[in-house]
Formats: sequence, C-alpha cells, structure tokens
Amino acid sequence: MNPFVLLALGTPVWGFALQPPAPAAPDLSVDTVAQVQAVAVEMEPSSAELAAESRNAHWMNWNRALSVSTTVMMAVTGAFGFVQFHDEYGFHDEHAETNCGRGVQGDPVFDYCGESTPIPHLIGAGASAVGLLSTVAISTQVDFDLAARRDGDWRTYETTRWIALGLGLAQALGGAFLANAQRLGVLSYEDDFDAMQALAIGHMALGAANVGMNLANSILLF
Repeated sequence: MNPFVLLALGTPVWGFALQPPAPAAPDLSVDTVAQVQAVAVEMEPSSAELAAESRNAHWMNWNRALSVSTTVMMAVTGAFGFVQFHDEYGFHDEHAETNCGRGVQGDPVFDYCGESTPIPHLIGAGASAVGLLSTVAISTQVDFDLAARRDGDWRTYETTRWIALGLGLAQALGGAFLANAQRLGVLSYEDDFDAMQALAIGHMALGAANVGMNLANSILLF
C-alpha cells in the first residue's frame, strides 16, 4: 500500500490517541442540583438560630457591664477598707497606738472607731455584693456554647465566675465577723488586738484577691 495512504489513514487514529483525556462534564442533573440547593439551605442559619444568637449577645453585654462595674466597686471598697484599717489597726503593736485608740490625740480619717459602723466601707461592700450577685445571676442566662464560638475565653469564665462568687462570700463573712467581734464580745481591741489586726490584714488580702479575680474575669469577657 502506498505510504501516503497509510499515513492518511493512521493520522486520525494516532492524533486522537495522543490527545489528553477530556475532563468529565459536571453532573447537572435535576437530582444533583436539588442536593446542592438543600446543602446550601442547611448551611444558612434559621430565624430561630439568629434569634438565639441575638438574645445571647444581649446577655453577654450585660454580663460584661456588670463585671466591670463590680470590679470598680470592689476597688473603691478596698480603698475605704484600707483607710478603716489605718484608723483602727495600722501596723502598731497596741490598740492605744492607733488613730482610734489614742482618743482625742488620734486623728482617724473616717472617725468610725470601736463599735461604730464604718458607713463608707459598709456602703461600698453592699454595692459590691449586689454587683457580684447580679453578675453571677446574669451569667446564668448566657449560653456558653454559643458564647465560646465567638470567644473561647467565655468557656474559662464559665468556671472562674464561681471562684469569684466564693471569694466574695468569704470576704463578706470575714468582714461581718470582724466588724461585730467587739460588739458581740467575741474579741476586744484591748485584749485581742493582735488577733483582730491579723484578721483585718487577712480581710484586706482577701479583698485584693476579690478585685484581682473580678478584674481577670472582666478581661476574659472582652
């Protein structure tokens, strides 16, 4: 057979054989399109999910505001408590050496000595307690699963809020005991000054821990 005829007959065969395989055409059948549309609809949040997110964001904002307010109130209360400590105890060896114990020679800042109720400190402590309890109460309305999707620190706060509550309760009980120890006859400034001074120092340290814990929680929420 003529070589040119062989070449003419063989060229279509080898030409097609040397071409890369064509990509498969996408499946655009009705069933495939319907499946894609169904997946897209499932990925879109429902109105109920959007409402839950909005409600949760509302309580998260309240939680932040109350946590910061409580931290500020605790810090102010701590400052009042330090002044009261300075008047009643200081770092003296005897009660007679304190501003409250020196009588007319003393110069207490707040002038709430002995069985007198330290009003500024009491008001601050009451406001701090209300703020702390309100913060924890509001936090129970937060969906922490949804909150953690936005910020994983909320998962940590889910635990640390109870630590803050425990410290606050311990602080309140210690303060109430110390403020009424003389009045109830359990301890006296004259005979038990060292013990009362030590309790007062512990009370201040616990107050600092409260401020630190609530500050840490406030930072977690932002």
